[in-house]
Amino acid sequence: MAPGLGRLGAGAGGASADKGTGLSAGLGELDKFINRRAVPDKFINVRSPVTNPFQPGSDVVPAVWAGRTSQLSDWQDILRPRLAAGLWERGRTILGEPGLGKSSLVRRIAGDAERRGDWVTPQIRLALGTDPVKRLATEILRLADKAGLSAGREHRISDLLRRVQSVALSGASVVHLAPDAAEVIVDVCRGEPFLFQLAGQAAWYAGTGDVITRADAVRGWRSAAAEATPHVERILERLPPRERDFVLAMAKLDATERTLTRISTDAGFSRSTDAGPTSQRLDRVRGIIDRGTRYRFRHRAVEAFLTSDWPAVE
Repeated sequence: MAPGLGRLGAGAGGASADKGTGLSAGLGELDKFINRRAVPDKFINVRSPVTNPFQPGSDVVPAVWAGRTSQLSDWQDILRPRLAAGLWERGRTILGEPGLGKSSLVRRIAGDAERRGDWVTPQIRLALGTDPVKRLATEILRLADKAGLSAGREHRISDLLRRVQSVALSGASVVHLAPDAAEVIVDVCRGEPFLFQLAGQAAWYAGTGDVITRADAVRGWRSAAAEATPHVERILERLPPRERDFVLAMAKLDATERTLTRISTDAGFSRSTDAGPTSQRLDRVRGIIDRGTRYRFRHRAVEAFLTSDWPAVE
């Protein structure tokens, strides 16, 4: 872990501890968030439920943001500028298993768009059998009405119908995160956003001082393990039998042996080609594996759960 993580946000160091996920950068976001709050007029407990910036759970935008940098960049640098210029741009669909931060990502993008003055519908949940176009059209018409526009006269509304395409804390004192505590949090979460928030929240509540120590991080994670394990177990339980068999067979193999032929044989497929659709879904839809000459786990918490003593921590 680079020394820049000794104090939250002291630098972008430590990214190598969590390759490709941006979670180490998320630790820097905590420092930026806390330090931009006003210093309170009276003393408040530095680490309390009110000042805790970690928020595990769906449908929230956590104060400490980690990962998803490519999708945020896509929205800020490509999608919005093109739409604002009146240019056509294909829509975006975000797929993945529960707990990967899909809802939080969408809500962050929506909040950013609304602050910029864009029209943003509330979160829309669709029951099975609902016509999504009709449901979205209804919300767009509500936006038009709120803006005082006539859907009949405003051509932009018609175009939208045809194309069919938020934590302010009270002042808090600065909190420091010991480098080895940051190392523990980044390690145990295994690149999974929900687990990152869970580990951070648990470490926050594990002590009362103005420094989150390694002991806090370890003690906190041990208390959170009872929630972390079922979270990963549910991901596996929701998989169809063939997909679950594929993942379990892959986990039993050494990393150098994880080829489609070997995995499909061990998983009970008659031919490797029969396992093709299964591996594609696990890659493209589930986000659990990455296919290639050698297959590897993209969801590293699933891999850790199946191949090690995770979530145990020393």
